[in-house]
Parts: sequence; C-alpha cells; structure tokens
Amino acid sequence: LVAVGDGLSSDRRAALLTAGADAVITLPCQPSEVLALTGALLRRPRSVIAPLNTNHSLRRFGPLEVDLGRREVLVNGRRLALTRIEFDLLAHLCNHPQEMVTREELIGSVWGPEWSGDTHMVDVHVSNMRRKIDQAAPGVTIIQTVRGLGFRLATDL
Repeated sequence: LVAVGDGLSSDRRAALLTAGADAVITLPCQPSEVLALTGALLRRPRSVIAPLNTNHSLRRFGPLEVDLGRREVLVNGRRLALTRIEFDLLAHLCNHPQEMVTREELIGSVWGPEWSGDTHMVDVHVSNMRRKIDQAAPGVTIIQTVRGLGFRLATDL
C-alpha cells in the first residue's frame, strides 16, 4: 500500500503498481477508505513464491548429498532419516570437507560450548549415522575416524 500526496498522475500511479505496490491511495483521504482498502488487501489469498534453489545450501560428496537449508540427506538418491543430532554432526563435517574435526569441536558445534558431557556420545551418534548410510550405500565409506582425535569426510568422495 502506497500513500501519496495529492496531484499524482495516472502514469505515476501505474508505475507504482507495476513496481509491486498492491494499491495506491491519494492523501488526504478518509480513514474509512484506508480501512476498507487494508481489509480488502488482507482478504486476498496469500501465496509464497519460493525462489529457485540456488544450491547455496547443497553439499555433494560422491554419493552423499546434504541440503543444509532443507535439512535433508540423500545417499545414492535415497533419503536418510537422521536425527537432529546426526544431521548436525554431518552438516558440520560437510562444512569442513577437507579437515579432520575433533570430537570437542563437534560437541561445541552441536551441543554448545557449555556442554560438559562425555565425548563418547559423538562416537555413538556417528556409529548410528554410519549404519544408516551403509543401508543406503553398502560398502561406501563416507565418514572416516581419525583414531584418537575425531572424524572427517572420506577423502575419496
């Protein structure tokens, strides 16, 4: 809704509507006119036009496809049903694809810096994730263990 002063030409009003305004109202006007126009605009059905996927949140590593924005994981085209924690762990690894990530770093990223629990829980969640990945892509290693330190995405993806 655009409110403009008196004396606006019809060409200028048309330009405002073409530029995206839903309505143009000339001031001064009666409050009842503003209320009626606002009510009419609010009664319109609302639809959201989703922008085209620009793949800014999509990560691909061999058979692994992680869509961070949609929080979806595909392996060989099959959707994996990961828990929130499993997804967050995998997302962190995908955001550091060439790096080894320590258990402490994963804990800080997923559970927060104030977490004081055992780092073994990371291994449990990674193990569950590996089992799910193996069901979709038997024999494919996606997450490697760096013994005693942490994890990384497989270098041959």
